[in-house]
Amino acid sequence: MEKTDEQIKETILAGANAITFTAYGVTEKIFQNKMEKYRGEK
Repeated sequence: MEKTDEQIKETILAGANAITFTAYGVTEKIFQNKMEKYRGEK
């Protein structure tokens, strides 16, 4: 879900200390690697 500038501003005004942006593909790849490692340890 893509956030609008207004949603980000509201988040900051609500007290957020940081806003992070992570490309979807990077996040998915990290999770995939973690799950492969987890499954290999069982």
